[in-house]
Amino acid sequence: MPLADDWLAPWFARARAVLKGEPMVALLADLATAAPLPGRSAARIINLPLQPAAAALSTTPHLLTAALLRLAEAGLLTCTYDGEADSLHATITLLSGEAAPGEAVYGGEVGEAVLS
Repeated sequence: MPLADDWLAPWFARARAVLKGEPMVALLADLATAAPLPGRSAARIINLPLQPAAAALSTTPHLLTAALLRLAEAGLLTCTYDGEADSLHATITLLSGEAAPGEAVYGGEVGEAVLS
């Protein structure tokens, strides 16, 4: 699904502005278009293991979760976390349109989604 034909192009532009061009934005856009969900044009859900994703982006899980939190605060996604610190997975829902600001959830609690 080309970016120009979908809601993802404006989302990508807003996310790039929030993260000032960090590579994570391109990764989320690529994941969202790689496996679109039939009949779901308003959101894309991505399950992301944080350790491998951080390694692929040459960053730390701490910085990756901080970037996800900034995108959630901007209303571009919601994010929940499951698992132990060394095997943490994020379930990310990319929000389209003029969605209300999202929340990051860690361990069932709303709050800052960063690793110590």
